Amino acid sequence: NREYPTVHEITRIKWEYGILRSFKSDGIIQALGLNKYHNGLMLVLEDTGSVDLKSLYKSGIDPLTFLPMAIQLVTILEEIQRLLDVFSLSFWLIDDKTGELVCLQAKGPGSEDLVQQRLALGQGITGWVAQQGENLIIPDTWEDERHFKSVDKKTGVSIHSMLSIPLRVKGEVIGVLNLVDLRVAHFTQNDLLLLEPIAAAAAIAIENARLYTTAQQEIAERKEAQAALLDAHNELKEKNAQLQELNASKDKF
Repeated sequence: NREYPTVHEITRIKWEYGILRSFKSDGIIQALGLNKYHNGLMLVLEDTGSVDLKSLYKSGIDPLTFLPMAIQLVTILEEIQRLLDVFSLSFWLIDDKTGELVCLQAKGPGSEDLVQQRLALGQGITGWVAQQGENLIIPDTWEDERHFKSVDKKTGVSIHSMLSIPLRVKGEVIGVLNLVDLRVAHFTQNDLLLLEPIAAAAAIAIENARLYTTAQQEIAERKEAQAALLDAHNELKEKNAQLQELNASKDKF
């Protein structure tokens, strides 16, 4: 076992902390701090309350619920888009109900036709990355048999270079981050090293939003159930009172 984290690991967790701190939304669990822990660093997140996160993690929920959060993600990545001189980028999330990939948000020309598009797992390069859980740098998508050309036809943009990174939480792939460009062989291994920690932070933010929303739904459902139980109790109490009055009136006769 290593006693100290690598430079890459330290950079990764600092990226995660910085990106999570930039989210100021009620729908996203906040990063409270980045503390020293033994010889490394520990990311401290706020607690969601009394809801069991382990059970919430297994809950399926409509990914389109998180569209506002995805917009915030794209806003943050605009700086990366400019830094890498990228034509466009997109976030895809696996819909737990259907098992399909849904484009939550996209940035760049033709992106308006890409949002809410769906792909089956294994379909196209994006579907392959989600299914296999592997990073891909494609010099020319038109030379790759996995490329799903109908997406290009839908957006009206013929892309060539592609960098695709799976979004993971607890080792499980929940979606894909794609960067594409019109130029051939635009992306490098250095670009991948830069984007990996960002993708990791994005995955955490998405899953935190998922957990938060599920928690709020469960709390609301619990309150509704408690209100219904109270109404039923009051109704039964009222009927018992009426029955007692009826019995009392019968006793008089």
